[in-house]
Amino acid sequence: EHAINSRVAIYSPLSGTVMERHLTLGEVVEPVKPLFTVADLSNLWVIADVTEADIPKIKKRQTVAIAVSAYPEKVFNGKISYISEAIDPETRVVKVRAEVENLKGMLKPEMFATIRISAGEKHVLAIPVSAVQREGEKSIIFVEKGENSFEKRVVDSGPPLNGFHEVFSGVKEGERVVVKGAFTLKSEGLKGLMEGE
Repeated sequence: EHAINSRVAIYSPLSGTVMERHLTLGEVVEPVKPLFTVADLSNLWVIADVTEADIPKIKKRQTVAIAVSAYPEKVFNGKISYISEAIDPETRVVKVRAEVENLKGMLKPEMFATIRISAGEKHVLAIPVSAVQREGEKSIIFVEKGENSFEKRVVDSGPPLNGFHEVFSGVKEGERVVVKGAFTLKSEGLKGLMEGE
């Protein structure tokens, strides 16, 4: 019609959400200038740092559990889609990318997240956290030796995980350990030592 129209429809090449607008009303638009940033937020990437020692435990398509502080009771499931080929020389970590569905839009880009990668089951000897007491630099437990008789032992244990410590030495499979009242037994033992002095 050889008429100038001030309104022009702009079509996005993909369905999604407008993340950024790079122009204002009345601005002259150049063909090479980006006007909007559009992103499909229905499927997001979660980037995790994995330590060098844990690299052999991760594989593509492994299931991951993702938690964010905004929803402490909610766990989002995803899968590993990419493992970097290079290790960061300063931090000694490798970047791992997991993809997670975000159909309800609860997750937002740039959120901080904790990611748990399931590396398979491993059968280990473990004792409840409540059984372990600290005595100076040592971790101790009390093992049942008979009725109302207990033996104090020093144990070498790993960090707590899901309410348990993995035990490397100090107790054998099948031995009964004190879970409730270990602190009382420790206190009574210290009391006895002080009375002896």
